[in-house]
Amino acid sequence: MGKILIVSAVFPPEPVVSAMLSYDIAMRLCDMGKEVVVVCPEPSRPLDYVFDKSEKDYPFERVVLESYVCPESKIVGRTRESYSFGKAIERFINNYPHRIDAIYANTWALFSQHSMAKTAVRMHIPYFIHEQDIYPESYCAKLPKPLGSLLYKMLVPIDTYVLRNATKIFAISPTMITYLSTSRRIEKERFVLTRNWQDDATFIDHYKPLVKKSERCHIMYLGNVNPTANVTLVIGAMGQLDKEKYHLSVIGNGPDKEHCQEMGKALGLDITFGSVTPAEVASKQSEADILVLCLKKGVAQTATPSKLTAYMLTGRPIVASVDTDSDCAEIIRTTGCGMVVEPDNEEELRKAITTIAAMPAEKLAQMGSMAFDYAKAHLSKETNLKIITDELTAYSTTDDAGPAHQ
Repeated sequence: MGKILIVSAVFPPEPVVSAMLSYDIAMRLCDMGKEVVVVCPEPSRPLDYVFDKSEKDYPFERVVLESYVCPESKIVGRTRESYSFGKAIERFINNYPHRIDAIYANTWALFSQHSMAKTAVRMHIPYFIHEQDIYPESYCAKLPKPLGSLLYKMLVPIDTYVLRNATKIFAISPTMITYLSTSRRIEKERFVLTRNWQDDATFIDHYKPLVKKSERCHIMYLGNVNPTANVTLVIGAMGQLDKEKYHLSVIGNGPDKEHCQEMGKALGLDITFGSVTPAEVASKQSEADILVLCLKKGVAQTATPSKLTAYMLTGRPIVASVDTDSDCAEIIRTTGCGMVVEPDNEEELRKAITTIAAMPAEKLAQMGSMAFDYAKAHLSKETNLKIITDELTAYSTTDDAGPAHQ
C-alpha cells in the first residue's frame, strides 16, 4: 500500500486552524484504512505560545523536519521560513523509502509550495494544494505600489506553476476560485470549494443561545492579534463609546497584543485581555453579546477568515469590518447574522456596534441562530473533511508495488 503524504506548515500542538485541518485529514484517512505520513516543522505558532511537548501516540507517522521557523510577522524571516521548509520537504520526498501515492499540501505559499510541487512533478506524484490565501497578491499589496508591482511580476509565475501542475486545488471561497481561475488561466473544474472547519462538536456542546443581554454590552474579538486582524480599529472605535455601557474583550496572542494593550490604556479603556486553548474558544465566545471581525482593506478579497466559521458556530451577532464585496461579507449579508461595514472605517464600525447593541435580545438571538444554522449546514467539519478525503483516496492504491517515484 502506498502512503498519502500530508505536508503541513503547522500541526498540533499548534492551536491554529490549518494545524487542525491537517490533523483531522490525517485521522480520517487512517480511519479509512489508509497509510499516512505527516511532515511539518517544529511548532512555532502563535508567537509566545507554550506548547505541549509530550509525545503523542498518533495512528500515522509524523516527521518533524529540520527547517527554519519564524513566528514573528517579518517579511525576510517568513520568506526564509518558506524557502527552508520547502527544501526540507524536497529532501524528505527524495529520501523517503516508501511509495507516495498522493500529496496533500497546506504549506507556506510560494517557495515552500514550489519546492514540493517541483519534486512531485519530477517523481510523477499527484499533489493537492489547499489554498488559504492568494499569493503573491496579498503580500505585494502591503508594499509601495511600484515595488509591489515589480515583485508581483517576479513571483506570480511561481504560484502559477504550483497551481497549474496540481491535480486539484482546494479553495476556501467562490471568490478565490473565480480569481485564481481567471488570473492563472486554470479551468474551474480543477478547483474544489472546501470551507475551513472548526471542531463542530465543541461548538455544538457549548452552544448557548443568547437569551439576555449583558448589563454592559460585551464586545469580543477572539483570534490572532496581528496587524492584518486590525484589532486597533476596534479599540479606536470603543474609545468613543460610553464606558459604562460597553465593554471590550480581546482574547488571543500575537505581535500586536502589546500595542493594543498600550492603546487601550491611553484611551482609558478597561479592556479584558486574555488567551484560550482551542477547546475553550466556543465557551469563551459565548460570553459575548457581539463578536467583531476586522480585516484591513484588501485582505478579505483573497481569503475567508476561519474566524468567521468559529463566530457563526457560537451563535452570536457579528459586526465585520471587511471588504464589502468579499465572500465573508456575502455570507454575513445572506444569513442576516450581523452587519458589514467598510474596512478601516472606525466611525462606521462604531455605528454598527451601537446599532446592533440597541436591538432587543430576541433579535440578537435570532441573528445568532441564523449564523449557527448556516455554519452547521455549510461550514461543518463533516461536510468539508469528506470533500478532501474523497479526492485524496481516489489516488491511493492498495497494492504493495514498489515506490511509484523510484
